[in-house]
Amino acid sequence: GGDKAPNGLLPRSRGRVPPAARLRSRHTHGTGCPLASACAAGLAQALPLEAAVARAIDYVRQAIAGAPGLGGGHGPLDHGWPLRR
Repeated sequence: GGDKAPNGLLPRSRGRVPPAARLRSRHTHGTGCPLASACAAGLAQALPLEAAVARAIDYVRQAIAGAPGLGGGHGPLDHGWPLRR
């Protein structure tokens, strides 16, 4: 709950990703796998850990915000949003 979605990294990394405003959406089906994949992609592109995680969080936030509203339960994300920039 709450208005902020806490973000953090393992203490060993000494990194911190600032909290973000919580998105109110029921269209959150499948957020974990895209987040992990986006983190891995950023690391593969030699981004520092904190930058890779921050970019991954932004990707998933935008995908939630642009969700097409399909289904009656927890609907899918909009993974095509970067193509429509």
